[in-house]
Amino acid sequence: MIDKNIRIAIAGASGRMGKTLIKLVLQNNYQVKLGAAIVSNYSKYNNIDVSKLICLPTPIGILTTNNINLVNNKFDVLIDFTNPSASIENIKTCCRYNKNIVIGTTGFSKAQKKIIKKKVK
Repeated sequence: MIDKNIRIAIAGASGRMGKTLIKLVLQNNYQVKLGAAIVSNYSKYNNIDVSKLICLPTPIGILTTNNINLVNNKFDVLIDFTNPSASIENIKTCCRYNKNIVIGTTGFSKAQKKIIKKKVK
């Protein structure tokens, strides 16, 4: 067994599922740790400590970002709960940086599904 925590990034961090995932990762009941929290370009929650997203009294030292490229060295796996367009961009970014991605987003068009199938091969 590898004695290393898997670093998780959450895309869609300010949404309902994103906040839930952050809380689960921070419970540290698994061999994972939070590496990054990504919000949309339009989010009012950009560049704040993650603790404010989930109402923790003490900062945890991880700032949200709206630029996945700035945190590509802080995660091993991206969990994406965004929207179809953002997910497609996140897939491309993960492929560029050789990162794993888990997609919880729904509502992809047929064209977007083709892009996903092409990228996973």
